[in-house]
Amino acid sequence: MKMKTSFSAGVSVLALAKTILSAVPAQAVIRPINTEFLVRVQYTSLTMNEISDRWNDNNDAEVYMSLEANTSHPENNPVDTLKMGPWKPSGGFPDYCGNNDGADEYADPWGYEHQGCLVEVEQGKTHSLYEALMCRSNSPDGSCQHDWMRYSPSVLLKVKPGDRIKVRLRAYDYDRTSADDKLCDGSLTLGGADGFTYLQLKNLQTGGVISTEYNGEGMCSVPFAVTTLGPA
Repeated sequence: MKMKTSFSAGVSVLALAKTILSAVPAQAVIRPINTEFLVRVQYTSLTMNEISDRWNDNNDAEVYMSLEANTSHPENNPVDTLKMGPWKPSGGFPDYCGNNDGADEYADPWGYEHQGCLVEVEQGKTHSLYEALMCRSNSPDGSCQHDWMRYSPSVLLKVKPGDRIKVRLRAYDYDRTSADDKLCDGSLTLGGADGFTYLQLKNLQTGGVISTEYNGEGMCSVPFAVTTLGPA
């Protein structure tokens, strides 16, 4: 009788445990202690659909640009920025700028630009960002902390459940005698109102297009992809 009573009690405890576990969401059960993920934001191309103030009546502009990405908790994840061309220059360009084709004094052709030079961007043409010379910075308006490189138009973010991801594009046309023209300034936020869930972040593969309306100076678009690489 004692054995039977003990067995019955064991069955009751097991049944109670199953009941408790069944009441807990599966996501909470499998969620590991470390829920921070390494997420890559990969930019692919730039299309300048409209340029109002084209250089020397040509079909292009002398451009510098930034591509920014951060999460909804910047205190845990500073803005990671890719920059093309000198940011908000005030003159004093290197002597070698513009010597590739002789057309623009301070700008190099796309894909053949040098460090510190503006870049020729042609209206209506899609330019591959894999060909662009870029540097990385931890500040949208600061100097670069990393070397200039090609073929790597991406940034890495550490993202937690509940975070959203914001990407931003800013591009300017350099003017010698007046304020620079803001060709485009647009952003896109992913993750909805409540941010990404753990399960969404675990296998995140999404993207979009940062696209701006014509503002009197320019209009442009940059497609991008967002992919989780694994735990941070």
